[in-house]
Amino acid sequence: MENADQFWATYSFLRPYHPYKLFGKRNPAFTAADGLLLDLKEGNEKAIETAAQDIEVALRSLHFREPAILAIIPGHEAVRSNAGRPLQKVIEAIRLINPDRYFTACDLLTRHKNIPKRSHGSTDRSEDVHIKSLRTDGSYRLISDTLIIVDDVATTGNSIAASRKLATAFHYTHIGALVIGQTSY
Repeated sequence: MENADQFWATYSFLRPYHPYKLFGKRNPAFTAADGLLLDLKEGNEKAIETAAQDIEVALRSLHFREPAILAIIPGHEAVRSNAGRPLQKVIEAIRLINPDRYFTACDLLTRHKNIPKRSHGSTDRSEDVHIKSLRTDGSYRLISDTLIIVDDVATTGNSIAASRKLATAFHYTHIGALVIGQTSY
């Protein structure tokens, strides 16, 4: 993990992520670790297990009020629930590793409006676009005031910033964000 202070102030990431394609051609910087992240997005069970282990190791290095709620940032498409999504499976696996330390909030954040994918050329993935497309469920706040938001890839950090703002409105006092891969070109 980059820096524990950064975890609480902005977000921390586990590793750089190099997109498979860059300017329409195969990216020479693309690695096996990058491929594992794409496998995670596809729901590959080994990739889910690896991501859960990596994130749990990173979280062990942090000090926070327990128990913490784990929630995901939903993908670009609108869905009624995050249940069964690969990243939701990751946080469920983390909870199983250490059930006294974590609760999972499957639908704390859900996407109610599609937003265009950045990897497909979208240029407007602003914080405001995310805020307008996300819904939050404040009922989880009764469990804990510590929230850890997990995402697979961050490029601009706007979805994380939007998620933090929405969570702050529900009075979470400790909000951290952990991302598996930070896009690097």
